[in-house]
Amino acid sequence: MAPSLGDEVGPGLEHPCGPAEWVDATRPADGLELFRARLRGRPFSRHRHDVYAIGVTEEGVQAFNYRGTVERSLPGQVFVLHSDEPHDGRAEGPGLFGYRQIYVNPDQIASALPALTGRAMPLPFAPPVTDDPVLARTVRTAFTRATEPLALDGLVLQLAQGLLRSGASRNRQNPRLRLASPTRPTSPGRSKPHSG
Repeated sequence: MAPSLGDEVGPGLEHPCGPAEWVDATRPADGLELFRARLRGRPFSRHRHDVYAIGVTEEGVQAFNYRGTVERSLPGQVFVLHSDEPHDGRAEGPGLFGYRQIYVNPDQIASALPALTGRAMPLPFAPPVTDDPVLARTVRTAFTRATEPLALDGLVLQLAQGLLRSGASRNRQNPRLRLASPTRPTSPGRSKPHSG
């Protein structure tokens, strides 16, 4: 896992930080990296990560182009950027936006899923922006704890659980995203989900 920022301004960061702006990133450890920023304008051009970026917006409105739409994350909302998905990042309006996020290797999420579900399964597909206070608390708390291996393993489990929850919530809200469910014909040409 390569660090998200280099030793200087870093790849992808469009300009040096101005007054009241800053970035702070830990070195990757055990496939995780903690990243915090407070920025204005359009600091990130289109780029991608080879990891999940799971974060919480803390200040202002964070906007980003993602999968053909403009997503906006407000303070307290969780954002999830899936690996290999191109996106950018900017403030919505003239003010600052601040956030903290965790970069986590998809292999770690995949390894955690059987412990949570009892079986191997595909990586969860969470919406780009969601209201999930439990996942927001998980992200915030990660910045206050030691980066010991056992604590990091617990963090990965919590992140995987949050992704599963967010993905399940998204599927309940948008029936077109649900996996095929067993159906029972109700009349010719129609079917109804099986409830038993």
